[in-house]
Amino acid sequence: LKQDFTPAADGKVTLNSATTLDTEQGNFCQVKGTLAPSIGFEVNLPLTHWSQRYLQLGCGGLCGSLNLNLGNAHTCAPALRGEFVVASTDMGHSGSMMDASWADDPQKRIDFAYRAHHQTARIAKALIHAFYGQQPRYAYFMGCSDGGREALMAAQRFPEDFDGITAGAPAA
Repeated sequence: LKQDFTPAADGKVTLNSATTLDTEQGNFCQVKGTLAPSIGFEVNLPLTHWSQRYLQLGCGGLCGSLNLNLGNAHTCAPALRGEFVVASTDMGHSGSMMDASWADDPQKRIDFAYRAHHQTARIAKALIHAFYGQQPRYAYFMGCSDGGREALMAAQRFPEDFDGITAGAPAA
């Protein structure tokens, strides 16, 4: 994955690493990167058994880290079998989920409010196309708490990003 993914986003995309990740659900190509100015993202692409589905996960609290935990997908067999491309973003800053020190920066507030998830979806879909030679057939978003707020924001601002959205207990 040496191509430039910047055209897929509204800022410079830097791929920081692409490694093989071995999990109970199977083997993945784990891609980590940054979208300028400071949105971190991770996309895990199944090496076998991809079901042409993409799942983006929301964060809780004030985020600040990459969360690829499928805990809320406990009854979704294809997700648990490692058949989904899964992605997450740190929402534009790093730190503990209750650290708000970044909130003085207007750009970080925009990234947290709505930009990080939309741009992560765009980058992830570009990575999927580069890796598999096709777009996902279905794209989903799942989040709870602040992830639920993120889900509602995605549905309201960028309805074309996802075919299905689960917004659990959205923080207001």
